[in-house]
Amino acid sequence: MNFQQKLAHIVLGHNSNSDLIKAAEVGLEEGVHSISLAITAGISENENSLVLKEYFEKALKELAIKLPNQEEAMITLISYYSDKVLKHDLGVFEGITKIYEVVSNDCNSQHWSDFAGHYHEHDELVNNWIRAETQEKQKEWIRESEKAIIAELQNWKEKYKI
Repeated sequence: MNFQQKLAHIVLGHNSNSDLIKAAEVGLEEGVHSISLAITAGISENENSLVLKEYFEKALKELAIKLPNQEEAMITLISYYSDKVLKHDLGVFEGITKIYEVVSNDCNSQHWSDFAGHYHEHDELVNNWIRAETQEKQKEWIRESEKAIIAELQNWKEKYKI
């Protein structure tokens, strides 16, 4: 993930000491520099979380970076995981699971309704909760489910022009 994607990840609740430190490290690697960002990247994961959060927030102020809102953060991460699946850097089931984790924070979101059904159907097929009469037929259903997920990812990216 790049720095903007890490920030989106933080907005959606992944804001442990480790998450903040890794985001700061990625920012520095990408050439985003501030004293507080460097301090954040160098702090131990065992540091008081309030101290770490204070440095991280100070770094954002120094850099005039505004965190995305929840909707923007979801779109950023759905796009990230969609790209990974579409480029075959991430398996379809692993990718839709990551997307489901992103959108499940807000079950009222349009994005949740875009992806929840595909996630549940594929999960049920992969875990044999829905069973075909033969193993070959089960594999065929899984392939069809993966094709539907890929089509939905492509449609989603076109819809949001990402």
